[in-house]
Amino acid sequence: MRKIYFLLCLGFLACRESSSSKIIEEDKLAEILVDIHIEESKVSNMHFGSIDSSILAYNYQEKRIFKKYGVDSLQFAKNFDRYVQEPKDFLRLYDKVNGIMEKRFKKPETSHR
Repeated sequence: MRKIYFLLCLGFLACRESSSSKIIEEDKLAEILVDIHIEESKVSNMHFGSIDSSILAYNYQEKRIFKKYGVDSLQFAKNFDRYVQEPKDFLRLYDKVNGIMEKRFKKPETSHR
């Protein structure tokens, strides 16, 4: 009987929601993705002498981004994987990413007089 009780308690503990399984809001996830893509671009344009240096630079920036948004890499990966599994949701997410990118990099219109 004790073994069954122990297994049930262990099962309940395993099912509890950890911080890495929390859902990231879609808008927040889109902002994170924008920052990640910008950093990827910056690192790829730095032309480091080795791929290892590029990876180290990118990993540093990625950690900084996750800290900025209060998420960890596992939480981000699990949330991103949910969108990958649902193409409609994935397309909606990247529509938001594209919209944010357009707003951030929109050139100011100049008036011609």
